Amino acid sequence: MPGPQSTGIHDECSPRPIGLTRRYAVVMFDTVTIDFRRPFPVFPLPETMLLPHGIQPLHIFEYRYRAMVSEALDGRGQIAMATWADLSPDLLTERPMRPVVCLGQIVQHESVQTGYQILLHGLCRARIVDTHPPIEDRPWSNITVRPLTSEDKDETQLDQARGTMHDLLRRDALKPLERLEVVANWFDMADVPTGPLVDLTAGAVMASSDQRYALLAESDACVRAAMVLQELRDLERLLRLAALQPPIDDRRISLN
Repeated sequence: MPGPQSTGIHDECSPRPIGLTRRYAVVMFDTVTIDFRRPFPVFPLPETMLLPHGIQPLHIFEYRYRAMVSEALDGRGQIAMATWADLSPDLLTERPMRPVVCLGQIVQHESVQTGYQILLHGLCRARIVDTHPPIEDRPWSNITVRPLTSEDKDETQLDQARGTMHDLLRRDALKPLERLEVVANWFDMADVPTGPLVDLTAGAVMASSDQRYALLAESDACVRAAMVLQELRDLERLLRLAALQPPIDDRRISLN
C-alpha cells in the first residue's frame, strides 16, 4: 500500500455499512481514497473506541469538535480517532495522544440541538507523524499521519486463523451472544477478507480499551488474528465454566 513517501494517496478497500446491528454492520465493499499528504482533524477520547471496519456512533457536543465535524462534512468527511496517553486530572496543557490512531469516515450525520449525532466508519490504522495544535480559526488539533501496514502477510496463516475463528464462533458456548452470531455470519461471506473480519470480531469481543488499542497499534495481521483468537478462547472457557454453575437458588449461602 503506498504511503506518504510515494504519492501519499492510499486506497482502502473497506466494508461499507448500509445496515446497522448494534454497533457494527458490513454488507459490501467500497474503495475509499485517503490522502495522506494532508493533515486530518483529530478527535481524542480517554478510551480506544474505533477499530478499522467497525462503526462507532458519537454525540459531538463540545463547541470545537462541532466546528471540526462541520468542516469535515464540507470536505471528505474523514477524521482521526485518537486515544489520550495521559489521563491525569491535573494536566493543564493539551493532553498527549497515543501514537496510533484509527482514521474514520463519517457515513451518517444528524444535526441536533446539542451538536451532531454521527456514525463513524473505521477505515485504517495510521501512525502520528506530526501534531498541529489548535490555532485561532481552528480550535481543534490536526495531525499528519502515515498508514500503519504490514510489509508481509502470511495468507496461509491468516486462512488457518479464519477457519479456527469461525469454528469458535459457531460453538454452543458462544451462541447465546447475539453480537457474535452476527459476526459469525460475516465469516460465511467469501468476499469479506480475513483482515477486516479479525478487526470486526475484535470490536465485538474486546471490551478493554487497552486491548483494543494494542490491536489497533499492531501492524501485523497474523499477530492481530492470534490476539483475537486468544480472546475468543478465553471467552468460550469462561462461558463454559459459567454454564456449569448451579442456579443461584440451589446454592447454599451462609452469611457467617
